[in-house]
Amino acid sequence: MAHEIRNRIIRDLMHKPGMGFNELWKKEGDSNKFAYHLKVMEEDGLIEKKDNKYFLAHEGKKQAVFIDGETGKKPENPLVALLLVVFDGDKILLHERLKEPFYGYFGFAGAKMEFGEKILGCAARELKEETNLEADMKIAGLINFTTYNNGKLAYHHVQFVVKCTNPRGTLKKEDREGKYYWVDKEDFMSKKLFPDDPYIFEWLDTGNFFIAEMERFQENDEFKDVKTKNIYWYGPIDNSKNL
Repeated sequence: MAHEIRNRIIRDLMHKPGMGFNELWKKEGDSNKFAYHLKVMEEDGLIEKKDNKYFLAHEGKKQAVFIDGETGKKPENPLVALLLVVFDGDKILLHERLKEPFYGYFGFAGAKMEFGEKILGCAARELKEETNLEADMKIAGLINFTTYNNGKLAYHHVQFVVKCTNPRGTLKKEDREGKYYWVDKEDFMSKKLFPDDPYIFEWLDTGNFFIAEMERFQENDEFKDVKTKNIYWYGPIDNSKNL
C-alpha cells in the first residue's frame, strides 16, 4: 500500500507540479498517514516542498520514468540484454545455462546491460567477467523477443546481437551461472538449444545488419516453437559505425 500511495503522488506531480496537500491527498484515506508518506518522500529526496506546494525532486523525476502516467503503477518493462556470438575459427562458444529461468538450455553467451553502459562496453565487460576472454566485436543485429508460457506472456527481452571474433585469453569453463565449451557448429546444433539460435546463425551468415521480432512459445517452461514475425535488413555490417 505504501508503494501505491507514493507512486500515485509521483504520478500526480508528474502531470501537475506545485500541488498543495489537500489537492494531493484528495481526502482519500487517513490524512496523517498521507502526511507521513509525503514526509518520507521528502526525506528520501523524491519530492520537495516550496511555499507549501509539492514538486518532484530530481530522484522523483527519475522514478517517474518507470511509472505509468495513467495508473501510477510500475509496469513490467522489457529486459535489455546482449547475445554474444563468439567464433574462434570453425569453433563456437557454447553456453550451458545453469540457472532459472531456462535452466538446462544451451545457447550463446549473454549479458544484461547495466545502467549507463554502452553496447560494446557491456559486451566486453561481460565476456571478460564470465569467460575471461577478450575479442573483436561488431553489433550485428537487434531482436525483440516475446516469450509465452502456456499461452500467457512470460518474458520480454530486447537483445543486441554482438558478433565476436579473434578471441584472446584462456577460457574460464564454469561459473555460477553455467558452463562454457568450444564446439563445432554440428555439435552446437545437436544440443537443447533456445529455439531462436538457428535463425541467428543464418542471419549472421548474410553479413548484413538485421532487426527481428520473434515470438517464442513454451509449455510448462519448455520451449515448443518459435516464430519470426518481422525481420528488417539494413545492409552490410560496418564496424566503424558500431564504435
